[in-house]
Parts: sequence; structure tokens; C-alpha cells
Amino acid sequence: MKFAYSSSLIAVAMLLAGCGGNSRPTPVPFKGKLVYQGAPVTNAQVQFFPEKAPSPASGDTGPNGEFTLTTYAPNDGVLPGKHKVIVTVKSAAGAPGAASVDGADYAAAMAALQNNPDKEPPKPPFPAKYMDLLGSDLSVEVKEGEPQDITLELRD
Repeated sequence: MKFAYSSSLIAVAMLLAGCGGNSRPTPVPFKGKLVYQGAPVTNAQVQFFPEKAPSPASGDTGPNGEFTLTTYAPNDGVLPGKHKVIVTVKSAAGAPGAASVDGADYAAAMAALQNNPDKEPPKPPFPAKYMDLLGSDLSVEVKEGEPQDITLELRD
């Protein structure tokens, strides 16, 4: 019994010692604007995937195409280093998968495909290559300790 009690105390002490410090990297504040053909891209999610760090960051574009990235806590930024960037369209409810295309609701158009699989899927409001991690040619290098505020321009 004495051995079990001592082992438990040692285990708790080791656990508490490991929890004392913040071992995760500190994000760099990051704001940006997403544009395509000179116009802001609204209702989209911008995702930064780091080459070496373990945690991606993401942010949703607002009515002016502006976004703020989040890694651990809301709007805390992105980890330093080189990142591959993808952009996905969002539905009105805020879930990735839909956006406005030529005045039509992209989400409704995509949902209509469920009932009519022979119909051509709608085009996203920007080149589809940006929706794929392997296809996107967009990358950003974030320097440690330097808050970022940049414009990301999507190209055909």
C-alpha cells in the first residue's frame, strides 16, 4: 500500500512538472485581405498549413475580404515559418462548402446536385486550384515577432 501511494505521488508530481510551462510556439498576429480579379473574396475560409509546425491556422473572410487568422485561440495569429495556403468557399451558415456565384447561392447549387447528379457542378467564385492543398500555388512566409497585414491575390 505504501508503494502504491508513493508511486501515485511521483506520477502526479511528474505530471504537474510537465504542465507548468507553455511548450507550444507563440503565434504571430496575422490579418489579411483576400482578392480575386481586383475584388474582395467574401464568404470564404483561408487556411494556412505550416511546413514544419504542428498547428494550422484559419480565418473567415468578411464582406471586404478581410480575415484574421486563428491557431489556438480566436484571432491569435499563425505560427512563424513557411505556409501553404488554401481557400475554401463557405455556406451562409458558416460551414465550408458554399459561397455566392453569379448571384446564385453556391450552397443551394451544390445541394441541387444531390437531386440531379447529371447536372454540371457550379464554378467556385475563384480558381478551384486554391481549394486543394496539392494544387494551390499560394504560400506565405511568416517571420517570428513581426505582425502581418497582407493582401493575398488569387490568380487564374
